[in-house]
Amino acid sequence: MHQSELHRRRSLFSASVVFLTLLFVFQFQQSVFASKYPIPKNHQLNEYEKEVIRLVNEERKKNGLKPLKTHQDLSFVARKKSADMCDNNYFNHDSPTYGSPEQMVNDHGISYYHGVGENIAEGYQTPAETINAWMNSEGHRRNILDPDYTHIGVGYVDGGGTYGTYWTQQFIGIP
Repeated sequence: MHQSELHRRRSLFSASVVFLTLLFVFQFQQSVFASKYPIPKNHQLNEYEKEVIRLVNEERKKNGLKPLKTHQDLSFVARKKSADMCDNNYFNHDSPTYGSPEQMVNDHGISYYHGVGENIAEGYQTPAETINAWMNSEGHRRNILDPDYTHIGVGYVDGGGTYGTYWTQQFIGIP
């Protein structure tokens, strides 16, 4: 066999091994990090998530503020955060999987000009209970009523973890 043919075959073999290894790692990663809670690819909000947004905008209206616009991609990120808290049994703004709220939003390519705000809650059964709790907490209330925020994403997951239900609101300002 000619030297160049041998080199070509070795290169092809090496490339095949690398490809199969990467394919295996990707498939393994997908199965390990896939949430058991559905996050639709079209980012459709469920009824509880829509109700949270409606109630937030009701509170903003009472305080003379413009309503927040629903941001579908931000809702996707918020749902991922709620699912992550449930799947990994933690309750914190910093995710062991995705990092800070800012990092999550940035990693999903969402542009904003006024920081990222996040409210999280666990264990509440209804949107009204959750909003009531947030409005009675100074920091959460401040996020909901921040006049610089223009868009909101909401994620709700029910069914697991320590607390059963997980709620995430994420806020951004877009010019």
